[in-house]
Order: sequence, then structure tokens, then C-alpha cells
Amino acid sequence: MNKPKYHASFLDAQYLERLTRNNLVYPDAPRFWQDGFIIGNGDVGAIAYAPYHVEWTVNKTDVFDGRTGNGKFLKDCEVREHLCRTGARNLRFLNECEPSDGPSPVSKSCGLIKIRFGDEYSWGAVRPHQIEQRLNLAEATCQMKLDMHLSHPRIRSFVAADRNALAIRIDRVSSCAWGYRVELVQPFDVDWASPAAWGQDDGMVWFTQEMPHGGACYAMVLAAVARGEVAPDDPRNAMVAPRYRVKHSQLGKAHQLGDRAWLDIQGHADLFVTLVTSYESKDPLAEARRLARETRAEGFERLAERHRQWWGAFWSKSWMELPDDPEVERSWYFSLYETGSLLRKAPVPGLYGLWYGHTDSARVGLPAAWYTHDQNVQIPIMPVFVTNHPELVEPFMDTYLNVLPELQRHTREVYERPGVCVPLVSNQLGQALPARSYRYSLIGGAYNGLLFVWAYRFTRDEELLKKRIYPFLREITRFYVAWMDKMPDGRYRLDILIPPEIGTLSHNDISTLALFKPCLELAIEASRKLRQDEAECRQWEDVLAHYPELPTRDGLWVSGSDIELSHYIQAAYLLYPLFPAGDSSSKTTEITARTFDRITERDIEISYADEAGRWHFRRAWAHFFPTMALLRLGRTDAAWSLMLDALRIYQKPNGLFSHNPVIQVPPEITERNVRTIPKGKLGAPGDEPSPLSEFQSWDAPNAATMNTLAGRLVGPVSEGSGAWLMMATETLLQSHGGCIRLFPGLPGGKRAKFGNLRAEGGVLVSAERGRENVQSIRLVAIMPVAVRLMNPWSGTQQKIAAKRNGKKHPLASDSSWEFTFDRAGDTVEIEC
Repeated sequence: MNKPKYHASFLDAQYLERLTRNNLVYPDAPRFWQDGFIIGNGDVGAIAYAPYHVEWTVNKTDVFDGRTGNGKFLKDCEVREHLCRTGARNLRFLNECEPSDGPSPVSKSCGLIKIRFGDEYSWGAVRPHQIEQRLNLAEATCQMKLDMHLSHPRIRSFVAADRNALAIRIDRVSSCAWGYRVELVQPFDVDWASPAAWGQDDGMVWFTQEMPHGGACYAMVLAAVARGEVAPDDPRNAMVAPRYRVKHSQLGKAHQLGDRAWLDIQGHADLFVTLVTSYESKDPLAEARRLARETRAEGFERLAERHRQWWGAFWSKSWMELPDDPEVERSWYFSLYETGSLLRKAPVPGLYGLWYGHTDSARVGLPAAWYTHDQNVQIPIMPVFVTNHPELVEPFMDTYLNVLPELQRHTREVYERPGVCVPLVSNQLGQALPARSYRYSLIGGAYNGLLFVWAYRFTRDEELLKKRIYPFLREITRFYVAWMDKMPDGRYRLDILIPPEIGTLSHNDISTLALFKPCLELAIEASRKLRQDEAECRQWEDVLAHYPELPTRDGLWVSGSDIELSHYIQAAYLLYPLFPAGDSSSKTTEITARTFDRITERDIEISYADEAGRWHFRRAWAHFFPTMALLRLGRTDAAWSLMLDALRIYQKPNGLFSHNPVIQVPPEITERNVRTIPKGKLGAPGDEPSPLSEFQSWDAPNAATMNTLAGRLVGPVSEGSGAWLMMATETLLQSHGGCIRLFPGLPGGKRAKFGNLRAEGGVLVSAERGRENVQSIRLVAIMPVAVRLMNPWSGTQQKIAAKRNGKKHPLASDSSWEFTFDRAGDTVEIEC
């Protein structure tokens, strides 16, 4: 696959200008981690902010509380025996049989780095600097300008692209603030098995910390090097007697007390923070110290040079411009930056990504160390293909391939089937976590498998198919085929599951069936191509030939074949046949369109706690899928409006997205809006709830507030950036169903252009559109391939010409054109 590689030249002027205008700038630095600026390399992440002085919260994917609570599951035969005996249509009894009576798995912050230019706590405390904070996208660096009387330090920080090291440069320190200290902090945490063990020598301080599961631990090291002299024109030096002047930067003593150790520093310095866990090394401390010494000896500039090279290669792979919509463009670049900072090593981060911090005086993490497999863990991966970064899917694949034996064991022991059932919730070790009455939502394998399918569709990488894609698809196919029964009419039926977000058991869960079908198709294709598992493949072919019908009632999708039309819905999952499953047939499109037009009647994700006469979706993921469905249905203006709504109610000022909305509307408006919910909305106040519902549709009380800091205070989730990046890119390019469509979601009159977005089949697409029509198109093959391009000038009388291999020839004014590329690098340019 095409991975970013180090190269001598960085970004050209146009790339740099695009990124620079989309840099994130706070004139006043964020005060807390929820509002901080993010830097990361997919394994280590840091959040920069300044509550008084400057600090960073540092996180690592495999630092977590891995205890799994109860961890005891009834076998499938026991569950079915209970259902047969009681006639129940739900699994609420599992809430008693499988209580989650242990600690909740938590993503843990490793520690903090604090730079203290004096003590902020005493009556005579040094006054805080005015701090401007800037996220430099091109260099993936957080830059800080600190200014106060006679003191103007400058600080740059980044998490190195090629190693687990946070690098910090402190420059332009004046003699007025010449002496300061840098702290390495491990705040008290009630979940840790024992206090951190501290040590120091050779300009370093460190600690090791046991994690409360399986003998795991990690080590964190802070190393420093002093560098340079005070500036010749330093104002304080000019005002004091010679004997009081300072000149050379130098390291002072190391200290340790309680939950922190620190280094005294005079002058300019470079800091290097390294992290190693017992999952990476038998002796994490020795390896972290070795890495710190090596990085310090190499120096900040060389580390920064390679870091810029990696990000230069990353940014040069694709780009876009929206001159009429700078807010959309800015969010696209930030979300791509967040994606590149998140997805580079297995195990990939969970719901919070690498962007979480200490929450109170007792705990230093957030209760979501796990992977939730009914869409949360998959959404951040979705946009990597069309943005031309398919290499970022490999860590996701390896996350599950690495724990395949554990998944097989759990499937065999609990669900009594072959293959792999990816549990609804699991941790980084592949261990299933208690989900009680909801754990029979078994969509995870099909959902993950779909991303393996996309990897092949977009790359056609045969080696990837052999080594990563097919081994996983084979295991989930074995499970789902074993979970099906062949009915008397010859058609298969998917056995009972909990459709996602629905509490009622049903056969033929629509979302699982929709996502599994492309997995099954590619598993069969790969089995034939690789000449493996031929006997099993014949059974798979029979399942595909007699695949279950997706359930409908009155011409609408329903969650399962046993679910009444009156049952409440989580509408996003009813749209899955169109997206993300990608069935663009006329039948699927028509049913999805009808279903979409009726979703507000039964969708419990609809909230009216909004501006007068408006409603919104309660969750970012519930907003994402209807927007994607509108884009696939060709409802451009409605999709664009919903997409802008996502920025209004989910995006935080620091560019990240919250899971739930933040609506800043006076309560007298939102409460009046709630009292006037349209008649006929099931579950509205005064109406009876759906007879099978565990819930009554009501307005989320955590959405609307007049607190102007609310968007800064709420925590972010990584799925929001992935969802936004996917939606915004879909407005520029679609290639599902074997057909390339240009600017399919961009409203009329808007200018746009993009470069090197990737279409299915392995073609890079660049195009430009003016206010009236498309002006130019460029297709570059990554491999031999045939593609079909929809004619964006269809219906016009203008002359259309294609330039290929140096020769120009006219194109017919057909609705679409087919192009065959014989080799990688073949190019077609089209103009009108």
C-alpha cells in the first residue's frame, strides 16, 4: 500500500498556504484538557493547554485499566433455554445473571508535563503570561507565545512521527524568568494497584507505574538538555549590575516529592518525554530510558526534521479547497490531521481516541477504554480510503488480527459457534466486556469486516488480501454462516440477535445482514482466488445464493423480521443498506428514501431541545448516517444543511467533536419547543410509548444550555472527526457502485476543487468546479483498472475533450464514460 515515506523536500507553496490558513489559533490558550490542542502519532498522544502556566496531558493507547468486571457469560444454549421457558423477547434477565460488578475499564492518562515559571499558588505568585496557542497543521506542532513584562518565551511541542517521544523546545527565555522548573507528574489514582516508583539521574527523572491487570506496567521518562545563552539584548541583563547578570543555560538539580519529580532549569532547554509499556518491552523502564538518551543525543532539530518530513508526505497525498465555505474547509483539514494523529499503530485507540485527561482528584482517566463495535470504533476508519490514506487502515486490521485467538476462544465458549464473533464491547486485549442485556448485538464482526472489504475495494492489494483481509473475513464468515438456518423455502435466516440500539430480539437484523453481505462476497472471491477453504466456500456460495431478504413492512425498512412497524427505532441503522453497506440498487435506494422520510415518527434519537421550530439528532453518530444517506440519495441541499448542523451542535472550539450535542439556546425557547412537538410523533409527551420499547422518546436533558463555555468543557470523541471527514469528502467525490461522481453533495453556485482523492478500484481523482459548472477533471490510475465516470456536463451542448498519453480527442455527450487504464500512472485529463 502507498504509505507516507520520508523525502527530502517538504510541502510546496500551495499546500503550505492551504494548511496555514486553516491553522487553529487561540489568542488565549485553553485552560483545561477538554479544550486543549492535540498532537499525536497514533500510539502516544498529548493535549496542550495552560491553566496558569503551560502543561501537557500525555496518553498512550495501551495504558488502561484492563479489569473486565464480572466477565462471566451464560452460554448460548443457556440463554436460549431461558427464552424458550419464559417466552421473553428481550434479554433483560442478563442484567441480573451477568452483573457488571467489577471496575469499569478506563483509559488512563499516563502523566502530565508542567512548566512552571514561578509559583502560582502563593500570595506573591508570579503573574501568568499572556499565552497565544497555535496548532501548526503543516508541521503537526503546537506553538505557544508567552508574553509579560520582560519575559517572552516561545515553546514548540510535537509527538514525534517516528518514535514514542514528546519533544518540547523552550526558547527566548529572558533573564527575568531564567530559572524555572519542569515537572513530571503522576496524579493520585484510586485505581492504580500501587504508587509510582520514582528515580532520577543524568538530567532525567522517571517513574514506573503498575496497571491493575495481568502484571502490566509502563514507564515514563522526562529528559532535558540546556542549550544556548541569554540574548545579547536581554533588557533585564542591561539593567542590573554585572555580577547579577545571567549568561549560560544549564540544568540544575532533580527533585522528587509525592506525585511528581522535577528538573530545575536555567535558560533555554529541550525536553524529551518517552513512554514504554510492558506490552512493548520486558523492561519498560530500561527501554524508556534508552529511548530518552537516544532522542536527547540526536537532538530536537533532527527529530523535528524527520517529523516534518513524515507530515509533509502525509499532507501531500490529498487536498481540497472550498473558497465559499472556509469553516467547512478548516474542519476538513483539522479532521484529517486528527485522523493522521490517531491511526498509526495497533491497537488503535477507542472511543475517546488519545484525547482524554484527568477528571477529578481520584481518577485520571475516562470510562471508555474499550471498543464498542456497533459503529463507534469503525467510524474513525471510514474516511481514510477516499482521502487517499488507506495505509491508516492497517493498524485497525492488526488490532483484531493480533487478538484473533482470544476472539475465537470467546466465540467457541460463549456463543458455541466456529469462527469469530466480535463482541459488542472488548478491550485492547480482545477480551469481551460485560454488556448484559445488550450483548447479543452481534454486528461487530460484519461491521469490522466491511472496513476490510473497503481496504480491498480501494487498493486491490493482493498481498493485503492474502495476509490480512481474508484471514479475518474467513473467521467472521464462519461465525455468521453458523448463526444462520436454512428455511423450508430454501432461503437462509439469520438467527436471533439484538438489532443495534434496540432492546427486542429478532431474526434477520437488517444492519447485520446489510453489512455482512459484502463481507461474504469478498470472502468467496478471496477463497477462489487464493484456492483456500474450498469446501467451506461451497457452503458460503449457497448462503449468498439464498441470502436472507432484508426485512420490510409497508415498503419501509424495519430493524428485524420480528419487529413491528410501531416499534421505536434508531433510524441510523435502518439506513445501513445504502450506507455504509453500499447497495445502490434502485430497490434499496427507493426503500431507503421512503424510510428516511418517515424516520422522525419513531426515531428516539430526535430531540426538540433546540431553537424554535428546530430539532436535531441526539448523538453525533445518529447525525452522521442520515447525512450520508441524503448524500447517497442525491438530496444535496438537505445533506449540506445537516452537515452544517453538525458543526453547529457537535464541534468544539478546538476542532474536535463531542458525542452529544451542545446547544446554546435560552431554556424558555427550548422548553417551549418541547411542548410543541408535532402531533403524531410516537413517544411524544402524552402519547403511549411503542409497546415493545424500553424507552419513551424524550428530549435529552444534557443538550441545551446557556453556558458559553459548554462546548469547551465537554469531552471529545474520535468518531466525530471521522464522521465529519467522511461527510465533507463525500460532497466532493463518490465512487460506490462502480461509478465516479464529482461534487455530488455540493449545492449549486459553490466553488470547489480537490486533488488526489481516491476512488474505488484505485484511481486518484482531481477536479475543479466554478460557480456554474465543472471546469477540469484529472484521473490517475494507481494500478491497471477500468472505471466509469459520470458526465458532469450531461445535457449541455459544450464540446468535451479528453487528453490521454499526449493526444487530445473529443468525448461524446453521454451520461457517463468508461476508461480503461493499462498501467499505474496512466492519466486522463478532461475539459469542457
